[in-house]
Amino acid sequence: VPDTRPRFAIQARPRLVVNSEINIQSESGLRAARTALCIRSGGQALEVVVVPADEGECPTLLELATQLQASGCEEALNLDGGPSTAARWPTGHLPPRGPLPYALHLVGPPPPR
Repeated sequence: VPDTRPRFAIQARPRLVVNSEINIQSESGLRAARTALCIRSGGQALEVVVVPADEGECPTLLELATQLQASGCEEALNLDGGPSTAARWPTGHLPPRGPLPYALHLVGPPPPR
């Protein structure tokens, strides 16, 4: 973690995985498209996880937390899901099914030369 203060921070809820442990205490049974952030490798890797509605049965929060923990996420944060679940990457995109009033734009380091 850098010594300087962050220029940007985001908080949503619930935190799905905390210290490599599932952090969901109860199951609502609500299934929806999901978007989450996953931190791996001791904080050195940030992964954006998008589970669109068209991939069969959508997960509950507990199911998503279980999958993320099993895949090695040390920390995972649930972002807004449902119709606003969307993503864009260099070779394609997943458009939202509803209004998208806010977006999170992640920029990685420049590619090596």
